[in-house]
Amino acid sequence: MPPSTEARIRQIAARHALPQKCKKGIKESMKPTQQQIKAHRAACGLTQTAYGALVGAKLRTVQDWESGARKMPPSKWELVQIKAAK
Repeated sequence: MPPSTEARIRQIAARHALPQKCKKGIKESMKPTQQQIKAHRAACGLTQTAYGALVGAKLRTVQDWESGARKMPPSKWELVQIKAAK
């Protein structure tokens, strides 16, 4: 049976030696809150534009995620955590 998504993220993070500042951003929940998104971006030291570029999202989309106007898709949350770790 394949590992859960959360377990897969932890495996990838361990393999790529995530910087300590980004490890704080990996959460059990795959439905991030606006606070989690903003905190993860800040912990990784990225602008909203750079954060969005990691997953193909525009600045306005990231602003909407952080303000709570839109929900970040779980697939984008997983992808941004993996890419920010590199």
